[in-house]
Amino acid sequence: MIETRLGPFWLGFLDGLSAVLGVFVAALLISTALPSGQPSQALFANLAQIGATLFVAYSVATAAAAYRKDALDQHVNWLGSICSVGTMGMVSIGLSVALGADRGAGHASAWDTVGLCWIVATTVLMGFLIAFLPYATFSWQGQADDAPAGE
Repeated sequence: MIETRLGPFWLGFLDGLSAVLGVFVAALLISTALPSGQPSQALFANLAQIGATLFVAYSVATAAAAYRKDALDQHVNWLGSICSVGTMGMVSIGLSVALGADRGAGHASAWDTVGLCWIVATTVLMGFLIAFLPYATFSWQGQADDAPAGE
């Protein structure tokens, strides 16, 4: 029922969002087990730079993977997942900047750690996707070559 209402793109978007949330929860659980202090302003500034750099690479890699329309038509669910990870990556860049400014103003709270875990989760997922996209593109090319003529 929900599949027919949302369609493959939005189902993929929710799948990608659940992946981000899963990695985020894992990062939170790990952070509670490790002794740590408050993240610094410099850490958030560095994470914002890393996130922005990864986002550019992610955008280029995603555009290259999505370039072939015939392959993309078969992977609309994948496109939704990729878009949700990219959207959450953009949120994490803004969050890095905001938390860095907050830390620069001398404020500290438990939200710093929660924000740090979110930023780490999205950064890790974008990095994995950048590493995986060349393989996905290659395998889709093979699928397109193996498809019967006229499909």
